[in-house]
Amino acid sequence: MKTQPPEVWLAYGDEAYLAARLLWFTGFPVESALSAHRGLERYFKAYLTASGVRMEGDIGAWGRNIDTMRSVASAFDEAFRGDDVRARTRALQRLFKDLREPADARDRPAPRLSWAGVIAPADDLVAFLRPRVRVDPQVWPRLPLAVTAAGDGRPNPFRSRALTEHNPHLDIILCADTCQPTPDFQPLPGPDS
Repeated sequence: MKTQPPEVWLAYGDEAYLAARLLWFTGFPVESALSAHRGLERYFKAYLTASGVRMEGDIGAWGRNIDTMRSVASAFDEAFRGDDVRARTRALQRLFKDLREPADARDRPAPRLSWAGVIAPADDLVAFLRPRVRVDPQVWPRLPLAVTAAGDGRPNPFRSRALTEHNPHLDIILCADTCQPTPDFQPLPGPDS
């Protein structure tokens, strides 16, 4: 299996992230949460491949643990060790596992799918992670999020609205070059929310 270049993983991540937001707004919160995880996994793959980590091998149908990927990424950038980043990757990984394997979550209450528990932490992590991927500056405007935001001559109002509505990090996410932003993270819900 050939390792994909970072821009391929960025494009895959963009599509899954757009899907997560679109699915949320159209009333599919479980699928939204699964797509959010898939998008973050792909953004982590983009970051790690750009850092020289080979992302090969059979990982099964359900992908990789994003908190483990965060830990690997912390070897290249200490910001990945931050409490805000760690709390969000752990929360979204636990949610993903509970949705994927509900029988394993018997001892915990059923996950409550809220904006603050799914989309807000995904937005935070995308704003933190996506701009850190080192790619040629000419790649950024060709990626799906930039194309969606620009209209690309074929405006898709559903995709555009899903990307922009209630997205406090849009300017950071739509970066034009690799950078290391520090987004203002939104509060995570408490255990009873």
